[in-house]
Amino acid sequence: MVLGLVSFFSYQRYSIQFTGGIELVVDASQINTDLSEVLQAKLIDAGFTPGSVSIGKKDNFATVLVQMKLSDDKEVQQVTETLNNTLREQNVINSGSEILEQSII
Repeated sequence: MVLGLVSFFSYQRYSIQFTGGIELVVDASQINTDLSEVLQAKLIDAGFTPGSVSIGKKDNFATVLVQMKLSDDKEVQQVTETLNNTLREQNVINSGSEILEQSII
C-alpha cells in the first residue's frame, strides 16, 4: 500500500494551474507557431527558465502561454516586458495595447 502511494505521488503531473506562469491574449488573428521557440530563447537570454512556451487560439485571438515559476511581482514585470518586447520585434503586435488580457496563473 505504501509503495503504491509513493509511486502514485512520484509520477503525478500537476496541471498548469499548479505550476505557475503567464498567459497573454493578443489581438492577432494569426500567429506563427515558431514564435514559441523565439519567446523561449528570449526568456532564457533574459535569465529566466521557462518550463514551456506554447501558442494557441482563443475566440479568434492568439494566446501565448508561458509555464514557469514566478517568485514575485518584479519577476512578473520582467517576464511581461520581455514577452511584450519580443512580440513587437516579431511584428505580432505594434503596441502593448494589443495585449488584450494577461493572466498570472
